[in-house]
Amino acid sequence: MAHTHEWKEFDEKSKCLPNKCTVENLGYESTMPNDLQIKYALATILPCPSIELLYSFKDAFLQSTGLAPDEDMLALLTTSHINIEPIVLAIFGSHHFPFPKYYGACGRLAMVSFEGNNLVSYINSPFPFRVHLVRELLQTMYDLNNAHPELIIYYPDINLENFVYNETEKKVKVIDLEYIVVVEKHKVKMQEIDEKTESSIVEQAECGESCTEYSAATFCTTFMEDFNIKQVCRYLLGSITKHDQKKILHDIPLSLDHKYNISQTIDLCGSTTSTKKRLETYHQLLTIFDSILII
Repeated sequence: MAHTHEWKEFDEKSKCLPNKCTVENLGYESTMPNDLQIKYALATILPCPSIELLYSFKDAFLQSTGLAPDEDMLALLTTSHINIEPIVLAIFGSHHFPFPKYYGACGRLAMVSFEGNNLVSYINSPFPFRVHLVRELLQTMYDLNNAHPELIIYYPDINLENFVYNETEKKVKVIDLEYIVVVEKHKVKMQEIDEKTESSIVEQAECGESCTEYSAATFCTTFMEDFNIKQVCRYLLGSITKHDQKKILHDIPLSLDHKYNISQTIDLCGSTTSTKKRLETYHQLLTIFDSILII
């Protein structure tokens, strides 16, 4: 999951040698309590966790390693330094989340299920199939925000390469989990936030670890139930595309656009400052896409 340059950077900075790595090599004081070490290690994905949630992540990962007790904490801290995805998948990958199944790791190799080709490979597919992909993508992203009874999963790293289509399940799944943010619902309140604040959150969250402290203030206090939907509408469907990507719903047939107001509804989904209105347009899009798919 980690890129070669990430391993190289880790090796150069940590000075860890085979069988001779310590918590001090990773920047932690040997006297620092384990709870605090874990909290710092998982701060990018868990900016404001309860002790129960913190330990559920830790325990799921440590159980997946099969290591001796004197090695498991070091494995957790090392993994969090290099690429946090195995820790995320250890707790979410075996439950009914739209993520790959995590089988474990051996040394620097992690084993996960193959869930399909990324959405970039379908960019020139027939329009009805791309409608199906977008419908499933919207549903997946909405569910991450809202479906779990206790957790909110925010996904700021929007890119077609981060999503795949599972042809067997006919579902869109998420394969890049490095920058997700997980917050407990009981810690936040539902309220509107202004456009300027939300734009800042998106920009800051995407730059990775250095922005966690800034973005946590809002992620940990406000339930943004439309956050993931806005990301999809604005950056994958709307006029703002990241990484110079072609829009996945390019070349909408004029007859369908005129009949269902597809472009207008997508633009409203990405541009409105109202959470209520965005969720309304989300449901409108699902209805529109369902109508197209039965034609």
